[in-house]
Amino acid sequence: VWIGHQSGYIDVYDSKKSTWKYITDIALSGRTIRSVNSLHRSGDKLYIGTSFGITVFSISKFEFSDTYTSFGNAMQPNVSSVSLFNNRVFAATNSGIVSSKPGATNLAAPESWEILSPIVTGNNLLPFNGEIFASTASGLLKFQNNSWSIVNGIISNVKILSALDTSLLFVDGNAIKSLNINSVSSTLYAS
Repeated sequence: VWIGHQSGYIDVYDSKKSTWKYITDIALSGRTIRSVNSLHRSGDKLYIGTSFGITVFSISKFEFSDTYTSFGNAMQPNVSSVSLFNNRVFAATNSGIVSSKPGATNLAAPESWEILSPIVTGNNLLPFNGEIFASTASGLLKFQNNSWSIVNGIISNVKILSALDTSLLFVDGNAIKSLNINSVSSTLYAS
């Protein structure tokens, strides 16, 4: 279990051994703002969305391997979510939604990134049903043909909760809704 804190600390709980480990590098980095906003595990790597960019942590070595702070014109943006999709790194930032360019190998270089939507500030990104979705203040979006499009006319402030095998769960106002694999949305709970 990986827990990121606004202070920059990361707590790691090993349920098999009932032990805790602590990662202090971000908290002690000297950066003014150093919050950990999101964690995305892919194989041996943990992609950490922070208030200054993305850091990559090697789980087997238990050490940081890379930090990305420049995404094209966006310098040290606040990354609210990071996800991998089709061998690319996607990030929802306060400067828009960015992605590593196809085939890019040096992600520390600003030219390895492209801003896919400079006016849309996403709060969460998740792959689902062979596509990647973004929840934003202006609706639920899906990445198609190298651009973002509105899903099913959902244009309110939404937040993605989870991607399951057959459904993408999200909050829309005071309701919890799901989007199934056929792109049909339904309300699961409304208050």
